[in-house]
Amino acid sequence: MTKRRFYGFIALLWTTGLAWLVASLLGHSHSVCLFKFATNLPCPSCGATRSMVALLHGNLAEAFLINPLGILLFVITVVVPAWLGLDFLTKKESLHRSYLHMEDIFRQNRLATVASVALLLLNWFWSISKGL
Repeated sequence: MTKRRFYGFIALLWTTGLAWLVASLLGHSHSVCLFKFATNLPCPSCGATRSMVALLHGNLAEAFLINPLGILLFVITVVVPAWLGLDFLTKKESLHRSYLHMEDIFRQNRLATVASVALLLLNWFWSISKGL
């Protein structure tokens, strides 16, 4: 992915996610999960928004119990705009270089890929067992 497309995509993704989170905080969003609608099972990220809302209310334990991915998404939601701003101000591309580095790690290291997929599946099975 080119640098320009990467930064545009990240900015769009962050803006959309933030809008969804704000709508959730204001009580204007409804949980719409096409995977759950089609299969009657939660998707691997089901509960992530509720987890982030719990975190914003200072409930770390509740956020973790709902979906640990929400905590990761929250950290990304805070870090990415700061990183984008820093890259813009310094005219550097450190976020893009970091993305390319992580892409290389996953491409070259099967253990990293397998471990990430295993953690995602573990989280998904946990969500299913909780009846999300």
